[in-house]
Parts: sequence; C-alpha cells; structure tokens
Amino acid sequence: MRPGARRRRSGDGDAGYTLIELLVVVVIIGIMLTVAIGSFAGMVQGMNNSLAQSSLQAARVALAGTTVETGSVPVDSSGQPVALAANIVQVPSDDSDFKIGYVPGCFQILDNDGAAQNHWLHNGVCSGTDKAASPSGVKPLLEIEFVLCAQYGSGPVYIADSWHSVREYAAGGTWPDGSAMNLHGCTPQPLADSGGAIPPQS
Repeated sequence: MRPGARRRRSGDGDAGYTLIELLVVVVIIGIMLTVAIGSFAGMVQGMNNSLAQSSLQAARVALAGTTVETGSVPVDSSGQPVALAANIVQVPSDDSDFKIGYVPGCFQILDNDGAAQNHWLHNGVCSGTDKAASPSGVKPLLEIEFVLCAQYGSGPVYIADSWHSVREYAAGGTWPDGSAMNLHGCTPQPLADSGGAIPPQS
C-alpha cells in the first residue's frame, strides 16, 4: 500500500489525513484569503473615493465663496489666476495618491447685444476683447467661473464647477439640471507634486 493513500491511524488511535485532503484544505483557505483581500481592497478604494469627493466639495465651497465675495477666482496683481492653497482640501499635501485639478474660465452670460449666451468662452480670465462693448456702448455680462476635478489612485474622476456640486465624471454625461458635463481640460495632478498648492491649468 502506498504511503498517504488512505487515512492512517497513529498509535493512540487518532485518525490522520491524506495528502489530498490537506491540499484541498489549503486550496480552500487560499480562495477565502483571495476573496477577503479583494473585498478589503475594494473597501479601501471606496473610502479613498469618498475622501476625493469630500475634498473636492470642500475646495468647491471655498472657491465659490471667494468668487461670490470678490467676483473672481483668486488672482495676482496682474489679474492672472494664482494657485489655490492646499488647506482647502481634506487630504495631506504629501499624499501622492490624491490628485486634483483646477481650471478657471471666462463665462459669458450676455453678449454685447444683450442676447443670452450662458456658455464657457475660454479657459483663463476674461480678456479686454471679451469685455469690449458693442458700437452702441453695451458691454457683455461676464463671470469668472471654474471647474475642479479630483481622483484618488486609480479610482473614478470626480468633477465640480461653479454651478454644480460633486459628481462622478462621465464623458458625454450631464448634470442633474440637464447641462453637459465638461472638464474644460481639467486634469487631476498629484497634490504632492506641487508642494500642496493647486495651480490653475490652462
């Protein structure tokens, strides 16, 4: 009889186990560990996605407050957009897995004929040409708006803008009010790469 071919009895009468039985137990334990590790990884990514969303919303609220108070996103003495401070998000500035982007833009509400436009003219602040009056002296109605985007690790990209709270971005997607989602070139970049600041993207 081949050793290990069937259960053996030791001298005290306890049953032993065959090699096949032990291998089956090891395989089952391996499968259970794989499932558990996968579930844990998914739970961690879910927590990180929630952190990306909450940080993006905090940045949106802070930036929207600035635009309401001053009529513009933060700018330097020459009127050009400046980097946002890292303390407007809830992620440590040295967390290389958290990525965020910020794009300011010129938004036209009415043109210089008084006609409704309500569209994003271009990235960056409004220029003198954008602000030019019509021959009759009517000036367009413009605002400095913004788009924010964020991502944690390889998770989904989230978007928020001057008018809308955080949503998961989908190409061709729409906001709850039916308007189209548009990143306007917003690309999440590691917060750690910029020393914690959030530089404007063009």
